[in-house]
Amino acid sequence: MVLVRSVATDVLRDMGGDPDDAVLVTQCLSNDKQVRERACTELFCRYDKLVYGLAYLMMNNRQDAEDAAQGTFEKVFKRLHRYRSTGPLQAWVMTTCRNHCLDLHRCGARWARRSPVSLDDLDLADRANAVDLDLAIDVQTLIKTLPRAEQEALHFYLLGYTSREAADSKKTAPSTIRSRLSRALDKLGRELRGNVA
Repeated sequence: MVLVRSVATDVLRDMGGDPDDAVLVTQCLSNDKQVRERACTELFCRYDKLVYGLAYLMMNNRQDAEDAAQGTFEKVFKRLHRYRSTGPLQAWVMTTCRNHCLDLHRCGARWARRSPVSLDDLDLADRANAVDLDLAIDVQTLIKTLPRAEQEALHFYLLGYTSREAADSKKTAPSTIRSRLSRALDKLGRELRGNVA
């Protein structure tokens, strides 16, 4: 897991971020209640759709995704003082979401309701109450445009496999899995930044 977390940190760091991240975090931690509330609302609005999208990919149903997204933001606001401005805030928030979803799976709280998902069966757009149906469709469409090897690396990553476990399954080198994952996340990050902005 340490290797996956390390790779995730390195890859997600390249996803980009707002140059005002440090200012926003400082405002979220402010003693002035109005400044803090406005900044926290801005942080939530900036990342809520992306967090929900990732949570839905990992949890595979609307209710669990909503719970995971809420839990993610609870952790983000509780641990915001730990954020280091060496990387983008978006990467830190998305890593928090991913780790929270993995924690839910590890403790078994959601595992019983979750069925294995193949990338071909993954349908993000079937939820009428999705936070942003257009974003869900965009994410699904973008994933399908990735080369199959990159889709598989992303799938392993989202399910919490280490690069070694994924490599053993695909009979390839762990560095190959990490390279494919890096390319997949880079492409998705570039496209999503263009669509969300």
